[in-house]
Amino acid sequence: MRELGRRIAAMVRAAGCWMLHRQHDPTGRASPKVWPHALVLVILVLSVMRVAAVDQHDDAASAPESSPSEEKQNGIIWHWSWDQGLHYDVELPFDRYWIGPERRPLAGTPIEKRLAFVGTIGAIMQVDVAGYGETGGLAGATSGTELRRFRFGTRGDFFLLGHASYAVDLELVNADLQMGDVYLWRSQLPIVNAFKIGNFTPPMSLESVTAARDTVFMENGLPVQAFAPGRSAGAQVGGPECDQRLTWAVGVFRTLQKPTVGDQSKDGERAIGRLTWLPQDTPSARQLTHLGLSSGVLFAAEDVSFSSRPESYLAPKFVNTGTLRSAGNSFVSGLEMAHFRGPWLFMSEALLAAVRDQGTTTLWGSYASLSRFLSDDAQPYDRASGRLARFEPPRPFSWSARTYGALRAAVRVSHLDLSEGAVSGGRETNFTADLTWFINHYLSLDMEYGFAAIRDRANDGNLHFAQTRLQFDCF
Repeated sequence: MRELGRRIAAMVRAAGCWMLHRQHDPTGRASPKVWPHALVLVILVLSVMRVAAVDQHDDAASAPESSPSEEKQNGIIWHWSWDQGLHYDVELPFDRYWIGPERRPLAGTPIEKRLAFVGTIGAIMQVDVAGYGETGGLAGATSGTELRRFRFGTRGDFFLLGHASYAVDLELVNADLQMGDVYLWRSQLPIVNAFKIGNFTPPMSLESVTAARDTVFMENGLPVQAFAPGRSAGAQVGGPECDQRLTWAVGVFRTLQKPTVGDQSKDGERAIGRLTWLPQDTPSARQLTHLGLSSGVLFAAEDVSFSSRPESYLAPKFVNTGTLRSAGNSFVSGLEMAHFRGPWLFMSEALLAAVRDQGTTTLWGSYASLSRFLSDDAQPYDRASGRLARFEPPRPFSWSARTYGALRAAVRVSHLDLSEGAVSGGRETNFTADLTWFINHYLSLDMEYGFAAIRDRANDGNLHFAQTRLQFDCF
């Protein structure tokens, strides 16, 4: 396992060198020369994945049968394993330092006198390639290659006088290194159900709360990009109820770093709540219906701003309200619906934003999408949090077994209206078609074609785009 550690360290150093190279790019945007670096990074990650599997096999063959990968040092017990990711179990007994009572004052059971961490170290990488064609007065969309997202970190559970969960991720977006999910989460609490504090995505919109690796399309729909807040610092309570037929969440947040997608408003605190309900849940028939409602208020922000790209990250923001000076508060509300039926999934959301100044400006948007696995597979759903869950192909790609993973086709129509009264941010309607190939646990490939009609701007026009994404996921 020491050799595995050295290989992982080498991979991280190589990735760091690549990041430094990108940060010296004065444009802040990838050029066509970036793709060799992205390809090298993919090869490095896949090589480590392969070496880790070999090292685990070698360690298991050479170590004692009772403890194949366990090490003890100064009373600390380390246990490492590889199973579609690098898993660890670290136990730090501190009986000799314990100065607390021997038993809990109420339950009378012994208090745990150890600190243990059980989790996974992993990475997610997404490399995008996009090409554009513009008509009318549109200009500014440049074809190219982009390291859309590279996230590295750990998440798991720790035990000290009870159980809690944690996550610590760093994320590289464009040339910026920023915090990803960094939080502590405690569940099974009385009244509030669960408590979460740190930096994470606020509970608004089905697409927004779904992890980026698990969404149906490469990018969220127009209204979700414009109105749903990005990852923010805050605290949240809530969780599943009624045998996971209902979930609720309420929290307060403040955005500390510039979001890559979502509400672009600056400063100000937010209060956000979300409620979901499953009126139909029939696992035997693989049918499920999800309904949701979310609402939030932004208190006394200096600048309020909404914008969206045409569902392609390399494209510019053609619809943009610019800075709206808000003397009052801003409100965002959303309705969400999803119906799962075997390999089919229908999703739709509508979001509305109201900005109060001397009057009230109301902006809105909605989308509807339909997807289907070309096999008999079904989209997983996370009942505990009311969002889409990770799909893993039951028949990964294999030449010898003659299996080819899984394919999913999807289409989406979305509309965003950022113009009312004195606000002339523009209107946009998008059509996007997607084909996703799930190769195995680690790899997937997205291919999309999109058409965007941009209106109510100084230069109206249409945009055609074709894009693809290679995703490596080792979490």
